[in-house]
Amino acid sequence: MRKQILVHIFFEDRCQERFITEIVKRIGKDIGLSIEIRSISVSKPGHGKGETYKDIKNQFLLIRKGNIFLKPDVMVISVDTNCEGYSETYKNAMENIDKQVVNHIIIACPYPHIEKWYLLDLECFNRIVGVTPIVPKEKCEKDFYKNVLKKAIRDGGYPYGVNPEDFAEDIAQAMDLYNAGKKDNSFKLFIDT
Repeated sequence: MRKQILVHIFFEDRCQERFITEIVKRIGKDIGLSIEIRSISVSKPGHGKGETYKDIKNQFLLIRKGNIFLKPDVMVISVDTNCEGYSETYKNAMENIDKQVVNHIIIACPYPHIEKWYLLDLECFNRIVGVTPIVPKEKCEKDFYKNVLKKAIRDGGYPYGVNPEDFAEDIAQAMDLYNAGKKDNSFKLFIDT
């Protein structure tokens, strides 16, 4: 019987949680790992980047103190770059982790936002949602990719209660990871870790 690996995923919002969780599950399955995932959210209104980094640091402190019952084997931390740039976001996230608490840490820094990752394989997106949105290669504007996703969902005929994260599992399980990584370096760096 193979060992089950406990993965904590630290995320900013539901779009990150759903997509990152499904990608981790898929990669685990693809390489033959049994994975249990626990999600940790820092999402709240007005929660800025500085607060997110404080919450990351606090999460490691809680693990160190033993306040978190099961210490994870792997910690995945997802922080949108928000146009700050991959390197800067990665560096800031790394400055707030405690490598002595968790041995394996994976940082996901979607550039500029997680919603772009949902759109990296448009053929897959079309098979699942039923439309192919027009997506510029680079657009660094708050909510731009979120609005592209929402419009595509509406154009696909789905009701207003349906959100991008409702498609996360299907997209993550069906997308071509290799080609998606070729289209977006922040995604490639995440899946190659």
